[in-house]
Amino acid sequence: MKDLEELRSIYRSRIDRPWGHEVVTARTDEFVNRRIRIRGGASIPPHSHAGNVETIYVERGRVRVELDGGDPVELAEGCGITVERGRRHSIVALRDSLLEETSAPGDERDG
Repeated sequence: MKDLEELRSIYRSRIDRPWGHEVVTARTDEFVNRRIRIRGGASIPPHSHAGNVETIYVERGRVRVELDGGDPVELAEGCGITVERGRRHSIVALRDSLLEETSAPGDERDG
């Protein structure tokens, strides 16, 4: 029943959020990878990661990434952006969206 155990481990790593949910798909000392679902019209509030560089790739949907000190960037399916260490940013889902996010190094989550 390896498949059942794998499925259970995925759901143990699911984190429900007000805007949708995220699932940690990989975690090492060098990086953390997440699949993030955001409901259309919802947003991930402004935040930063003091120790991490974050790359966001849009697998499905369309989002607007709002960066402190910069113009908003709209990303369609197949597009991505890298957010520098310490830069405040937020993500607004223009429609239901699925993102792939990789943070490096490690898993430091700041406000």
